[in-house]
Amino acid sequence: MSDSATPREGWPYRECMKHASAAKADVHGAIFFYLREMLMEFCTRLHTTKISFRLFCLDALDIGQYLTDLNFDRIEVCIPYLSRDPQTDWTQISNVCDGGYLGPEACLRIFSPLLKPRSVNPRAALVMLFINAVNETMQSSRNCEQTAVWHAQLKAGIRIVNDYISLPRKTPDAIRLHTYRMIGCMEMFKDWEYWFKIFVKASNLVAIAKTHGLKIRNTHAIVQPWPCKADSQTTKEEFEILRASGLIGRERYVEFQKQQ
Repeated sequence: MSDSATPREGWPYRECMKHASAAKADVHGAIFFYLREMLMEFCTRLHTTKISFRLFCLDALDIGQYLTDLNFDRIEVCIPYLSRDPQTDWTQISNVCDGGYLGPEACLRIFSPLLKPRSVNPRAALVMLFINAVNETMQSSRNCEQTAVWHAQLKAGIRIVNDYISLPRKTPDAIRLHTYRMIGCMEMFKDWEYWFKIFVKASNLVAIAKTHGLKIRNTHAIVQPWPCKADSQTTKEEFEILRASGLIGRERYVEFQKQQ
């Protein structure tokens, strides 16, 4: 989620709307009741489950040395990141495996020793979220083939979006609004997998994972690789839900597991 995300951008729309009261279109009200029920269930489980929390106030780069006594069934690399730049004093919840933060190599190096081996738990997984990788790869592409693919995907996106967004009336204001909506939505239908494969190859992600005793799962078991992406099979209702989510669809999850 971005730093400016609204509450509706962080929770599943369909699940939340099941909790809507008499005001069926009150999205924030539905989120309130959804979260209240979830928190109540969580608090109830705290009373019946043996559970403990360990909190660390430190940089993600240093966490390994404090967890030498633990191995985990699941690690999600989407954690608080404290900038070490003396000119900044902010922290944020971020996709630390993206290149602008720690990067995939550092994350694999830090967290791979903390994951349980497959002999102990064959389902143990390290989950990484890449928000910026595919877009940065696309923007930095310079060869003729990739430029041609970019233009072809742009045209295809415009054609597909036309099927989802109608022009209610042909007035100057309506046409201008329609154009803005088209520009904002056409990236939802790009073939982001094409660009992610280029990123994986350019970053040597497979080789780096192997160096740290990990491999990329071919079939995801925890979260879909592209959970927010639209495609030609997306219904108009699903399209409107995705469009209102604040997400583009280029959010890419990668699941790693131990080689042994």
